[in-house]
Amino acid sequence: CLANWTEKRRHSALSSESYKDSIKQYGFFEEILFIADCCRNTKINIKPKGPTFSSIVPGNNAGKTKVFMAYATQYQDESYEVESDSSEMRGAFTTALIDALNGAAGKDGKLMADDLRDYLRVETPKIAQRNGYKQVPEIAHTYPNDLPILTFERKDSNITLTFSGTREHPIALFDGSYTLIQTFDPVSNKVNELQLQTGLYLLKDTITGDLVPFQVSPNQHTLNVSF
Repeated sequence: CLANWTEKRRHSALSSESYKDSIKQYGFFEEILFIADCCRNTKINIKPKGPTFSSIVPGNNAGKTKVFMAYATQYQDESYEVESDSSEMRGAFTTALIDALNGAAGKDGKLMADDLRDYLRVETPKIAQRNGYKQVPEIAHTYPNDLPILTFERKDSNITLTFSGTREHPIALFDGSYTLIQTFDPVSNKVNELQLQTGLYLLKDTITGDLVPFQVSPNQHTLNVSF
C-alpha cells in the first residue's frame, strides 16, 4: 500500500507481480530477488497499480533471468513483528532472513536458493510461534541447483562438548544433514574441544538413543554444550 492509502483510495497500492514481470522483461539483470515482509490480507475490490514503465519488446536475455520471490506470509494472511534480544521490534520473517544471510543457512561458504527457501520456511514459523503468532512464508524461485545466491567467508566457532559422568557409551556428532562428523568416547574424554561452522548439530548416544540438538549461530565465537 502507498502512503495515501485509505478505504476510499483502496487502489492506491502496488502490484509486486507486475513490477517483477516488468523488470524481468528488460533482461538487464541475470538475477532478480523480490523479498517482501508485509501483510497480504486484502480489502475487497482492490486493483493494485503496476509500473508506469515497460519494455517495448522483451530483452534478449529476458528468458534467462533467475528470479527468487519470497513473501513473509501466505496470500490473505498477516505478517508479524517480534521483539529481538536487544528489545527491538523486527519482522519474524526478516529476523529469519538476516540470520540466513549471516550464515545460518547454506554450507561450504555458499547459500543456494533451495537452502534459503528451506531455512525461511522452517525458521519463520518457529520465530512467529514463540511469540504467539502463526505465520508461514510463501517462496518460489527459478535458480538452478549449481548457482548460489551468495557466498560468504567460512567462519569456525570454538565448541566445548562436556559429557556427564553417567555417559558410558560412544557419542556421535551429526550435522544438520544427519551426516556423521565425529564419534567421542565419554569415558576417556569428558571434555572435548573442536571447531564447527555455523549450522545445526546433533549429539546422540549410540546405545541409548539420547539426543541433544544445538545450533552454532552466526557471529557466535564460542559455545559450551553439555550432554
